[in-house]
Amino acid sequence: MAVAPILSWEGLGLIQGQASQGAGGGWLFQNIDIAIGARDRVALIGRNGAGKSTLLRLLSGQVEADRGTRAVQPGTRIVTLEQDPFFTGYETLMDFALHGADAPPRHEVEAIADQLGIDMSRSAEKASGGERRRAAIARALAQEPDLLLLDEPTNHLDLAAIDWLESWLQRYNGAFVVISHDRTFLTRLTRTTLWLDRGSLRRKDVGFGGYEAWEDQVFAEEARNADRLDAKLKIEAHWLERGVTARRKRNQGRLEKLYQMRAQRAAMLNPQGVAKIKLGSDDVKTKAVIVADKVTKRFGDRAIIKDFTLRIQRGDRIGVVGANGAGKTTLLKLLTGELAPDEGTITLAKTLSGVMIDQQRSLMAPTRTVREVLAEGGDWIDVRGVRKHIQGYLKDFLFDPGLVEAKIGTLS
Repeated sequence: MAVAPILSWEGLGLIQGQASQGAGGGWLFQNIDIAIGARDRVALIGRNGAGKSTLLRLLSGQVEADRGTRAVQPGTRIVTLEQDPFFTGYETLMDFALHGADAPPRHEVEAIADQLGIDMSRSAEKASGGERRRAAIARALAQEPDLLLLDEPTNHLDLAAIDWLESWLQRYNGAFVVISHDRTFLTRLTRTTLWLDRGSLRRKDVGFGGYEAWEDQVFAEEARNADRLDAKLKIEAHWLERGVTARRKRNQGRLEKLYQMRAQRAAMLNPQGVAKIKLGSDDVKTKAVIVADKVTKRFGDRAIIKDFTLRIQRGDRIGVVGANGAGKTTLLKLLTGELAPDEGTITLAKTLSGVMIDQQRSLMAPTRTVREVLAEGGDWIDVRGVRKHIQGYLKDFLFDPGLVEAKIGTLS
């Protein structure tokens, strides 16, 4: 006898814009069926903007669907680890962890926080992205869920914290659904893959390690079906061009079949392309773009960086690694001139044009639209000296051009 799922959706449908203030009108999902078993380890896969985070909120009950029936086994405790938890208004990380009616016991939070190496008395405002992420993990795991919904759980975590979380999930007796761009994390932990693709949801009982081969098979079969249908359409179109009368019943039926095939071909889903992301380069011959000489930076009595020297040459690609809270972001702010060192000097090349993409995307106000951020409200963007229409530029990054008026805060 089959065991009933702990959570399921039947005939799930959601109209675009219902879960946010983004572009609306069509179906984001339609006729989706989902069943999560008590020990399932599920990777939820899909392109950026496909609706993965929204689907997690539908599973948790945070978002109402336009169609479908949600069923949860009585007594099932569902906990969500949000991609960007809201820390504003909490004095300490512990205050965040203990907020709300579903707050876990303090001693459970403390036990997990100790294992993660996080001081929960730390100021929530001053905590780094990694420290906030570990506090959110401590809150979620301390609630002892039957089903964990994890949205990018490894974001901002250092390697030690990722290893700890992976070990915890391997021992975990409940079910989880995880969204992540960490391919190794997904491969090691998952046994089932849900693939959210162009508004439909496919399921295969293999972990993420088998996803790429499965994807290739699906796209190859779709291409074969499209080719066969195109060949039939070509034959039928040639018949129609000969001017065969549609008055005879036999011809009326054939004409109706042609219309049906055309509708079927139009409804076929086209695989999304590959983003066209090109890093700029120029002919400027300046060798050193940033020079740091014996730099020291302190916060209170703590030296974040001490007697640090670095020379960055044009064309260098440099990775900055370190434990959460070690000062990686502080180092970037020093090198870009956003922070001044307490000792030493940092020299930037006169021709240097830099862009910093911070963890919180603070340079992009959530109330501004994509058009306002990229083109200052206009239609054209200057891309390395080439004038390009904003919708064409968005397509290079696999954005739906219809999102040009969407507010930044509604994007995934």
